Amino acid sequence: MNTLSIDANLIDAVKVIESTVKRLAVVVSKNNDVLGTLTDGDIRRALLHGGTLDMSVVYAMNKKPIMASVDKSDDFLIKLLNQHNIRSLPLVDSNGKYVQVAHLTQLLNEMDKVFEGSTFTAAVIMAGGEGTRLRPLTNRIPKPMVDINGLPLLERQILKLKKAGVYKVFISVNYLKELIIKYFGDGSDLGVEIHYLHEEKKMGTAGALALMPNLQDCGPIIVINGDVLTTSDFVHLYHFHIE
Repeated sequence: MNTLSIDANLIDAVKVIESTVKRLAVVVSKNNDVLGTLTDGDIRRALLHGGTLDMSVVYAMNKKPIMASVDKSDDFLIKLLNQHNIRSLPLVDSNGKYVQVAHLTQLLNEMDKVFEGSTFTAAVIMAGGEGTRLRPLTNRIPKPMVDINGLPLLERQILKLKKAGVYKVFISVNYLKELIIKYFGDGSDLGVEIHYLHEEKKMGTAGALALMPNLQDCGPIIVINGDVLTTSDFVHLYHFHIE
């Protein structure tokens, strides 16, 4: 349990902090509103300024802690923690009520487990669409190549696949395919192996799978849309095992 009442003292806070790897005590009201947080650093600073372990947590706690909604993705929380150079923060529900504490190490471990033990041998990224709903942005570039914070969306997907241990990637291309092929080439610059499935005409959702060479020999593959932006590791995926 990471929470303390407003009546708690610093001894209580030390016990809470020492009892969890998250190293954070959250002070909450009777209505479960977050009033503040305490780390061992907050307690040390209070003691160095003449405080005692019997003093109220009110005098040592951070009254404006960094918090986030419990429905935020792991990626978002990791970036928030790194941005503020902290390792833990309280998560609250839509009413601002305390739910739990998120810790950086735990979040990183969870992300590493997404594809732990995966038997995926390849990935197919559907990147042939015209992106008509994003026009005029997609008049000159395919939607999967739209820049997201300095990196094309398609490149973000390939890097996540690589992180997951998937090094063979098939990209189905059609609209402005030359831009995609020129940018990624054979994938060697990214440390992966890229092959292109050329859709000469629109083949519908997952239709490009018919262009896969030796599909029966591929084993389990991931199929994802090239226009999906997610801060998690492939929430939208399909798992095919070809017998």
